[in-house]
This record gives sequence, C-alpha cells and structure tokens, in this order.
Amino acid sequence: MKLIASDFDGTLYRNGEISARDRAAIEAWQAGGNLFGIVTGRGADILDTAHRLGIALDYAIAYNGALVLDRDGGVLYEDVFPRGLAREYFDFAYAGEFRFQERYGADIVPDDTTPEHQIALLLTDDAQAVALTALLNEHFSGRLSSFSNGWWINTVKWGTSKATGIRHFADLRGIADADIFAVGDSFNDLPMLTAFDGYVMASGHPDMRNYVRNVCEDIAHLTELANR
Repeated sequence: MKLIASDFDGTLYRNGEISARDRAAIEAWQAGGNLFGIVTGRGADILDTAHRLGIALDYAIAYNGALVLDRDGGVLYEDVFPRGLAREYFDFAYAGEFRFQERYGADIVPDDTTPEHQIALLLTDDAQAVALTALLNEHFSGRLSSFSNGWWINTVKWGTSKATGIRHFADLRGIADADIFAVGDSFNDLPMLTAFDGYVMASGHPDMRNYVRNVCEDIAHLTELANR
C-alpha cells in the first residue's frame, strides 16, 4: 500500500477546479489499493470541500498538521495550544511595519485557555509573509511554529507541521516512508516535502526548487511516478 499526501490550494485545486485528469488518476490510484489524502492549512471542513468537489478522501490532515482525520471525519490525532498565546502573537506581529489585509485577535485575552489548532495572519504580499514568518519563528521558538503560504502566515503549536501530521497517520496505518509521496507548491509544504523526499509542483513557487529536487506536473503525473 502506498500513500499520496497532497496539498490542496495550488496543488490539487488549481484555477478554481480539480482537473478531470487528476480526478481519474486519483480514482485509479485508490482502486489499486492505495491511499489518497489532502494535507492543508485549511480547517476540518476540507473533507466536506473535497466531497463537494467529487473527491473521496481516505484521510485528511488539516491546520498544517495539527489535526489528523479519518475518511469519516473522526479525529485520529491533534495538536493544540492555549488560545491566549495568540494575544501575544498578534501584538508582536502588529508592532512591526508589516502591512496586513486584515487584523485579527483584538478580542483575545491572555488567560484564554480554549484549545486552538491554528492562528493566521494575512499580509499584502509574499515577501512580507516570508519576512514576518522568520521573525515569528525566532520570537516564539519553543512555543509556536509559523509557515508562510503566499500572502498568508499559518501558525500552529511548536513542532507541528504537515510532516508530523503525515507521520502520525502513516504510523497508524503501518506505511513506510518509501511508500509516502508528498506533493505541494509553497513554503508551508516544505516540512513534508523534505521529510519524505516529496515533489514540488512545476507551477509552484519558483524558490521551492532551491529546496526540493523532485518536480511533477500534476497529481496524475505523481501517480505515474509513484507506480514505477
């Protein structure tokens, strides 16, 4: 049994759709006894989104690895942090000279212990997101991990990533690293692509080629490579 771990936006879901070629390839992949799942910065509703788009997932990993779900939405694993930590996070981010499309977090109080999977920032361009991500990771080292994804910054519990989410699911199913095929297009995908010698989309961020050696055109192409 082999496993594909695919990013969603910009990888499986491109230009507002999932291609017929990728749909057919996913069905053939699963019919061959293999697993297909989405690993995304989006939330738990990714299962419903995939279903609405006509894709049957074998699993889903949401919030950049913080939540691992089975095909029916059952929680297999999760990493959370106290929501109150987000107050310090937003205050630190907004104290700089970065430009944001929206500002969040004004209603969060420091002593809020409600479990949180992920918090996010939305900036006005990619370069600012990359720069602020570096500052956040330095300031919150040991407490929070941040990843840039286009104009977004997604932040989860320290040590959590798309790679750890895949690891939890693969261990539960007894799948070896050599049988895991991860694919993505942007910097928040780097942990899983480097951990599992994954593939970057040819249409992905050009700087990804500095970190990832393997390239594929689409999910259908990845299934061809994985079946060799």
